[in-house]
Amino acid sequence: MNQPQPRHFVSFRQLAFTIAVITSLAACRAGAGSGSARPMKVAVGAIKEVTITGKSVVGTSDNQEVVDVTTKPLSSADSSARSQGKAVATTFLIKGVTVGAARVVFAEQAADSSPDGRVRQTYAVQVVSQ
Repeated sequence: MNQPQPRHFVSFRQLAFTIAVITSLAACRAGAGSGSARPMKVAVGAIKEVTITGKSVVGTSDNQEVVDVTTKPLSSADSSARSQGKAVATTFLIKGVTVGAARVVFAEQAADSSPDGRVRQTYAVQVVSQ
């Protein structure tokens, strides 16, 4: 009448496969949000240039105490092309301020003037002492 339910056992192979799938999905998900960040090493006080082409690209640092991101002034021809809505090459200056790490993201500026547009490039910047 009341028969015991059979126990279901999972083989070691099935368990290992399940763990591998979950681990790879977690790794893909972690990488999806951050993008593939290119490593960059800068000395304190040193400046590296990065050129990105786009209509309206802005560069931001998640740790401004470590890395300062500024835009190199455009030539008059590039300024007029940008005002017409054309894609131009913008050169950014990445300066190491203090020892530490920062993530620098270059993204196209959205229509509402917020830098929440499409990410063009991401750098994982490590600032080291000279």
